[in-house]
Amino acid sequence: MSTLADFNSMVQERITDTDNILAPDTRDKAVRAAVQTYNKHRPRPIVADIAGNSAVYDYTLPSTWVRGFSSLTAVEYPAGAREPVLLAAEDYTLYTSPSATQLRFLTTTPQTGQTIRLTFTAPHTVSTTTSTIPATDEDAVANLAAAGPGWLAARIRPAEVLRTE
Repeated sequence: MSTLADFNSMVQERITDTDNILAPDTRDKAVRAAVQTYNKHRPRPIVADIAGNSAVYDYTLPSTWVRGFSSLTAVEYPAGAREPVLLAAEDYTLYTSPSATQLRFLTTTPQTGQTIRLTFTAPHTVSTTTSTIPATDEDAVANLAAAGPGWLAARIRPAEVLRTE
């Protein structure tokens, strides 16, 4: 997986910034903007298991759940059967309180020893050490960053004009 520095290099190559006219922080902004756009179209799929507890019907969502972004795409209970048992949307809900969003079971109470398997979306991240962008999509994200918002082109064009005069 590529890091932020790798994406910066890809952007630099695509805009032919051989003289390093764009500062690294400018390329960082372009990459982060590209990742935000990418997230709208191809959010990161996550599968997480939660242990059942016969005494409760509300469950804390995994730490990778991002309130205001994540979307629940499937709830399997009990998890691990040869043919997955996917619950219908009317069997559960996302219950939001002032402090948290929880998964609430409406028609069943998951039993102790049983597993609840959630499939949901989360935003991709790119940092100085890692990235969650699939390798197959890295070029697309780099192209998106290089195409960038208008401020990216505005910063490179004056320098190109000076070089050609």
